[in-house]
Amino acid sequence: MSTGWLQKTFVDSWKTKDGRIIWLIVLITIVAVFYGAYFKLKKGPTLAKQEDKTDKGQEIATTVQTLDTGIPVLEAQPQAPPPPRREEVEVGTSRTPEPPIFLFISSKPTISSRSVSYGTPIECILINTVDSSKLTTPIIGIVLRDVWSDSQELVIPAGALIHGFGQNDRVRDRIGGQNNWILVFKREEDGKEVELPFTGILLDAAPDPDGNGWQITDASAGMRGDVKGYDGSADAQLFFSTFLSAAAQGFRSQQTIFSGGGATTVSSSGGLKDALASAVAASMQQEAQKIAARIQSEAVFVRVAGGKPFYVYITQPLDASQAAVGASLRSKLQGGQQ
Repeated sequence: MSTGWLQKTFVDSWKTKDGRIIWLIVLITIVAVFYGAYFKLKKGPTLAKQEDKTDKGQEIATTVQTLDTGIPVLEAQPQAPPPPRREEVEVGTSRTPEPPIFLFISSKPTISSRSVSYGTPIECILINTVDSSKLTTPIIGIVLRDVWSDSQELVIPAGALIHGFGQNDRVRDRIGGQNNWILVFKREEDGKEVELPFTGILLDAAPDPDGNGWQITDASAGMRGDVKGYDGSADAQLFFSTFLSAAAQGFRSQQTIFSGGGATTVSSSGGLKDALASAVAASMQQEAQKIAARIQSEAVFVRVAGGKPFYVYITQPLDASQAAVGASLRSKLQGGQQ
């Protein structure tokens, strides 16, 4: 390549606009390369930083200095100490960090010494009359004897009230009891009236009439009562209602139409007399059904009069220390959550 050709090419391209732009870019590039090389030689060794991590996770900044000999030199840079934690002691004091508090809750129930075991009977006497036809009537009794624990501590005082509800029993002359009972008595410590819910079974008490022992049915399930029947007045009411219903139907005017195919059609005139007769017949028929249902439900029922002795057989450990004001309400709330 000759110098004349290069000169001619430069002159020809410089005459055009695009050529002048290209040569200007080439010139700027050459100047930038030479300037960068000159600045690098003037600056000397280069400095770079890198981070190193210790075993504790703390970062230490180090400076790597590269000399002309190519040997790196590490210079540790001091780091500011981390802020003291809340558990660390203050300078100049001998206070040590408080150990963490662990709360252990045992799921095992605790029973105090003022308790009686499963199967303890409570002797009571009924103070209200209970009928099997109205089982919404509560069973209310009075505790006859003190109930003591093995450590000779009073658990249930005599005179405490016991409350429950009855239920139908399979035996003809018995009224059964529901399992939930509540004792109400005054606490010895402060004289407050407290409640103690518990579960138990209603048993019959049958002492010997001469007072020398108990009958063979003593402590049997359910409370023995007297079998009662209705007084018979409901029969007259049922007869009268049925009679009026039939009589009212007879006052309606009816017309029977025979067709040629053997079918018959019964129709009424639809007057005021027929409307009144239909209304009376329907009312008397409905009343007769109600009386019949009442006779069926109240034909035979069991009645236990007040003054009847009975037992409540405890089906759980009974702890008197758990008695509290409003304990029955707390028991109901816990039963609803479960």
